[in-house]
Amino acid sequence: MQDVSIYVAIITAGAGLLGAGVAQIPGYARDRREANQARQDSRDDSLRQVCIDLLGAAEKLLADVANAVDYHGDEMTSRLAGIRTTGANLQERALAAQLLAEGGLAVAAERLASVAKAFAADAESTADLSPGSMRPIDPAELTEAVASFRTAAVRQAGR
Repeated sequence: MQDVSIYVAIITAGAGLLGAGVAQIPGYARDRREANQARQDSRDDSLRQVCIDLLGAAEKLLADVANAVDYHGDEMTSRLAGIRTTGANLQERALAAQLLAEGGLAVAAERLASVAKAFAADAESTADLSPGSMRPIDPAELTEAVASFRTAAVRQAGR
């Protein structure tokens, strides 16, 4: 008879432990979903900020080149250095966007980086340091790449 009560106690204790464990499963599943959502939200926020920074760098490059074209003076070398710095910042931000983005947005970031690099190189090649001037270059391709990236970024953010 005593053996039966030990078995009853063991079975009762096992059922209690099992019941307590099963009760924890919905909470664990909810916590996992919330953690995954928080991780995705953080990634989305980072991607949005990188996109904004990349667009800002592209607009700054366009402005730096336009300002250098309008400038005539002794400080053309410092203006060229500013264009190179802005171009490097743009390349860095484009890489960050490519690492965070997928699909069309990553492709648009890569294209923007490529076009911007060529634009900055073209700008530098038209500079003449002796009179301190720069010949105008056509910003149409860079402007179009910026618009394409902006469209892809807005499309990505609206998903």
